[in-house]
Amino acid sequence: MEQSDLDLLLAVPPYHLQSLVKLRRLPVTSRGQNTGVTGATGASATTSPATTTIPEIAQHLFEAATISEAIRSLNESERLVLRELVACGGRANSRDLALYFSSIGVFTPLKGGEPPVGIAEHSASFYPTPHPHGPFEQSLRRLLLLGLVFWGKQTNFAGRDYTSGIYDGVVIVPQAVKDVVNDIVDKERSTQAEQPVTRKEGIGEGIHAFQRMLYLYWSHAASLREGLQLVNSGLLSRTMLRQVIEQQGHKGNIEQIRTEQDVPRLLFIRLLLM
Repeated sequence: MEQSDLDLLLAVPPYHLQSLVKLRRLPVTSRGQNTGVTGATGASATTSPATTTIPEIAQHLFEAATISEAIRSLNESERLVLRELVACGGRANSRDLALYFSSIGVFTPLKGGEPPVGIAEHSASFYPTPHPHGPFEQSLRRLLLLGLVFWGKQTNFAGRDYTSGIYDGVVIVPQAVKDVVNDIVDKERSTQAEQPVTRKEGIGEGIHAFQRMLYLYWSHAASLREGLQLVNSGLLSRTMLRQVIEQQGHKGNIEQIRTEQDVPRLLFIRLLLM
């Protein structure tokens, strides 16, 4: 278990910790349950769980077998949101994610023949209005309820439902969950590789992956106040390049990458967006 996963658990409200224990049926000792993990309506719910209890909960919550069981209980839309989050590196702004799904017509079907929102049209006015009972918000709520994703740092949860999917904030996938999801994806790819794939299916997967790369790159550039910094050669500065590489979830030794020309794919994407 990663320390970052434990940190995510330490930051959640006591009542949410109690819900995780019950919903995931974690075998936590009764002593641990009496330190704020149970009694949502009692006085113990207002106190923070003992630090000795949380590691015990984390040990069971982030166990590969229990994570796999929780993932199997997801429906198709919930599984789609989780996989997209993992594909984004394990963290993303919730409304950015909602915008991405609505722009490709996943949760909000596009009207007859209407094209998806273009990269150049990325603007706050295009963000879908959050709805408590919306399909995306409900999917995110379910993932939060199961402890498969967590909210990033929030200033105050008093009077707020931790599992609400309507907030504008960063959602984070614990490393233990990312490992299990990646393992599932790898196994599925291995199975598909053993089966004949039609040309149409292959092209569809490639387009989807390329669209994701474009969206992630543009979202990163749009979040920078002064844009992407270029050096005299017209290439990205090394600092900016490393940010882009990390944001794209590049696999490999980043230290060996010196200039943007060492990653032609990212150079091509930037020039294409420009």
